[in-house]
Amino acid sequence: MQLDNEKTLEELRENRILEDETVLKLLESLKDDYKFFDDEDGYIYFCENKVIEEKKQLEKLLENQFFLDKKIILENNYCVYRLYKKHELIYDREKKVVENKNVNVAISVREYKMCSSKGESSKIYFENNYKSSPPLYYLRENGIYVAYQNKGYLLSSFKQISNQIEIKKMLYQILKIKFPDWVMWKELKEKHLREIFLSFEEIFNYKTKQELIERMFNKKIKFNLNKLDIRIGISFVYYMDFIKEEDYQKLYEFCKEITYFELDISKDDESLDLIREVRYKRRKFEVLRLLELFLRKKIKYSKSTQEQQRERGIVSDFINMSIQNNEKISLKRTSIKKIREDHNKLALERRLKYYKIRLKIGKKFDNLKLSKEFILLKTTKEIVKEGIVQNHCVASYIPEINEGKCVIYTVDYNNIKYTLEIGYTPKVGYSLRQIQGYSNREIVPEELIEKIKVQLKENNIKIKSA
Repeated sequence: MQLDNEKTLEELRENRILEDETVLKLLESLKDDYKFFDDEDGYIYFCENKVIEEKKQLEKLLENQFFLDKKIILENNYCVYRLYKKHELIYDREKKVVENKNVNVAISVREYKMCSSKGESSKIYFENNYKSSPPLYYLRENGIYVAYQNKGYLLSSFKQISNQIEIKKMLYQILKIKFPDWVMWKELKEKHLREIFLSFEEIFNYKTKQELIERMFNKKIKFNLNKLDIRIGISFVYYMDFIKEEDYQKLYEFCKEITYFELDISKDDESLDLIREVRYKRRKFEVLRLLELFLRKKIKYSKSTQEQQRERGIVSDFINMSIQNNEKISLKRTSIKKIREDHNKLALERRLKYYKIRLKIGKKFDNLKLSKEFILLKTTKEIVKEGIVQNHCVASYIPEINEGKCVIYTVDYNNIKYTLEIGYTPKVGYSLRQIQGYSNREIVPEELIEKIKVQLKENNIKIKSA
């Protein structure tokens, strides 16, 4: 594919594909940031302006005689979208056959490498990165239908759209075109829409954040949720089930003081992940860690940086274990000593429960390689034993290990035993979430922490280059 036949939107209007009003409006919304092309088969292609700008730079480079006998391949991945009319295969249940019943516009996207051929007639072309065909997205009247490898389904929620990584921006734009009168488009950002797990049939009937969140949780909320960022509002209502009723107002006032966009937890404490995945009535979604943020601002910590990290870890563990045990958390509790006592009590109770749980380490940690002194704990028995020997709550992490979020290692360093938690996210890769000594009080040597971080960095580099 060469993308040489550039066209303006006006020049493409005779193409049958643009008879579809949604497609025409989609391309009109993209014309300032995208270039359009067609080919002899009637397909329409489009890509971001920067793709063509880099193509021109490569063409200029090829004017140099030095590069005539060389094939140049740019390492960047370039997304190119394709539109075309396509017969959609529909299964007729009565006749028990598959028929070509509808002709809809389909959109697909592929990632390409930009390359040059050799010789004086050298041309720039795009080389496909994938052997298999990409998913097709059919633009139906009732929504967007995905077909891939002889399977298909109608996209029915924002969460499903957010999982279509390479094309989600286009799909959001198509929805805005199909449902232009929904007033919430102005209120919501794309990265927050995925937390709204309601179906499109319901979502577009609600006009305020209050109505939307109340429907998500099937209950009336006396607080004005319209004053909160959507994700903070969802998080607030979720955590109402885990705090005492007398503390609702405190948490609400705290929520009004912050906005999701202004939060930058990494500057305050690298050990606190901003987001946690939760379940509510069999629905999985993500919430902001509001209770950790609230308590961490109220508690008086030790002056030592390492001791502060340790105490903050105890606060997070205490909240997690309280939620897992369905115990109400008091926001009046601001004594780290009292929280530590309650934390240890919960940890002791949970150790007894975990003996019956089988440990399953996530596949994403298969490629993690640390030096020999770091020992991966692979069974429930090993982790519970580690918690007993070290007098801490490492056993409470078994649910997170089984969800593929982290792994636990143990290490003897200068004859002192330490327990470390290593997490993984697609954006960051492997990271050291925390490392604790006996009773979460042993001071961890800086050289040990640095050694772990160096090895994790090496692992992340190998993943990216693979």
